[in-house]
Amino acid sequence: MTAFHAQLVTENLALVASLTGGTWSPDLPLTNLIDDRIITNPARCLTPASLATSQFDIELEQRRIVRFFGLFATNFSVEAMVRLTFADDAEFTIVTDQIGWVSVFERFRASLSLDWEDPNFWTGTPLAKDLDLYGRHKVFLFDTPVSTKFIRVEIDDAGNPDGFIDIGYAYLGATIATNFNMDRGRTLNPKSRARRDETPSGHPVFDRRRPKRVSRLSFSFLTDGEAAEFIDAGMRNDVIDPVVLIPDPTDQLALMRETFLGRFQQLPSARYRFAEHNQSELFVEEILA
Repeated sequence: MTAFHAQLVTENLALVASLTGGTWSPDLPLTNLIDDRIITNPARCLTPASLATSQFDIELEQRRIVRFFGLFATNFSVEAMVRLTFADDAEFTIVTDQIGWVSVFERFRASLSLDWEDPNFWTGTPLAKDLDLYGRHKVFLFDTPVSTKFIRVEIDDAGNPDGFIDIGYAYLGATIATNFNMDRGRTLNPKSRARRDETPSGHPVFDRRRPKRVSRLSFSFLTDGEAAEFIDAGMRNDVIDPVVLIPDPTDQLALMRETFLGRFQQLPSARYRFAEHNQSELFVEEILA
């Protein structure tokens, strides 16, 4: 598996983990992080001004290998930052690794693609109008897989204009990647959800809704084991359980556009051509609510 190949996450270890810590609303508790009603039933921290209240701990059932962590459908402000700490004990006195404070929203555009007058010319970070297009998510794809049982997630968003922090869904897991990368020609299509009607005179009337993203990738050189992993993922997740597809982990500018929480729109299949050279396709549609 190479770090720059497409990555697929299909098993959310947070579903069987213990979630504790911080101060979260009794009506919208921390356990909502694993409820896939990501808009209507988020976890909410009512006191984001304090780091002690806007954090939480994940305790896995046993030590596991993790390579991906994501927070989806949040209301993070453009100044929000996150830190991850990995430890061998629940008190976090034996820290094994740490990802220091990083901005939730990193570079989204190349400076040379912007006008000098644009407020984000130097940083390339997304503006609020960009976040409205793609949602407020934060994903971590670790360069080196981490073996851990305890993870602390700290959120610094004291200036959130809403006065609280909402997180719709948390996803933690290992990734599936292939020795030979996906074929050229992958697609990323916005799928319109707008509703159209007409007045008696024929003037069109629209109900604008945020489009869904649909990503499609094909693979032509899967080993027998890799093809089996794709089939297993389809059997396990069906079109029900969320997955995350990261087409190009090295392309920071495209990460916010191309990586999202989704479901299989079509279950992965396998075409067995000859030994250790098999074909398959991934077809994933975004979850919006």
